[in-house]
Amino acid sequence: MTRAGRAIPANAGFTLIEVLICIAILSLALTMAAPLLRRTPSQAQVTADATRLAAALRVTRAAAMAQSRDMLFLIDADRRTYGSPVIGETQMAPRTSIDMALAEAERRSASVGGIRFLPSGRSTGGDIHLQLSQVAARVRVSWATGNVTLEQ
Repeated sequence: MTRAGRAIPANAGFTLIEVLICIAILSLALTMAAPLLRRTPSQAQVTADATRLAAALRVTRAAAMAQSRDMLFLIDADRRTYGSPVIGETQMAPRTSIDMALAEAERRSASVGGIRFLPSGRSTGGDIHLQLSQVAARVRVSWATGNVTLEQ
């Protein structure tokens, strides 16, 4: 048999065993790499909730400084909502649990409290812990500077 003027040897190509071994090696490599390449839904959800919460806190702080007036960022752990005069009420994932350490003066009830941002940029401070399954994130607001940090 010839192809474009060349003779093709009878043993050209791959045997079935060689192809199966290659498939097995690729399957093993993909199986080992898959957990490293994807995040669990819980991780993605907590990260998204914490990132949105931190961004909302930063926007509220910036607005308090820009408008030269106090602004209260209110969080309802039971309803899983938060909001301020500049961002409206925002809903978190329904299964995310929220634990808050806030200034007693800004507590409305056991599950509702807030962080007040002052025109100077300072705040009453707070520590908000989000958890879903075994995944957690923490959003901290410094009372001295009003800076918002996200820890995962």
